[in-house]
Amino acid sequence: MRLKHQTLILLAGLSWLVIGALLLGLGILFILTALKQPDFISGHFSILSFIERFVLDRANAVIVTITIALMVGYLKGKKVLAQTVARQIKRINSLPNPGPLKYLYSKGYYLLIASMTLLGISLRFWPITLDTRGAIDLCIGSALVNGAVLYFRELSRRAYLAKRENTSV
Repeated sequence: MRLKHQTLILLAGLSWLVIGALLLGLGILFILTALKQPDFISGHFSILSFIERFVLDRANAVIVTITIALMVGYLKGKKVLAQTVARQIKRINSLPNPGPLKYLYSKGYYLLIASMTLLGISLRFWPITLDTRGAIDLCIGSALVNGAVLYFRELSRRAYLAKRENTSV
């Protein structure tokens, strides 16, 4: 299957958006579920218990945790993933137009996706509580959604340039 560059960029952005949204929902679910669990599990790190020491209230600790996780994810998306998106768009542009769908990502990128998936699955076995796992998922989800927006901005930029080119002729 061969697709235009714009379609490949859209698919890359949509995949980041869908995975990011799933992680955001999962992170919120984990944090809210942790509210009903005991504060401390022996030998496990709890971000809510840590933050609660400073805000003196469990509900405020949830708000602070979610806010920090979203901000860290946003900054990671803005600083780190922006470079990844730029490289990915450049790579897509180097493909023939229309390009094969199987080359949406490079082999190395597929390995990165697989390793990140395994890392996410391995969080179940780490000595952390559900709220901490939720905060990690929120960070990653927020970063991926921000990265998806960068893909969509590129599509918007292309549409604007194409429109401008058509009206100037």
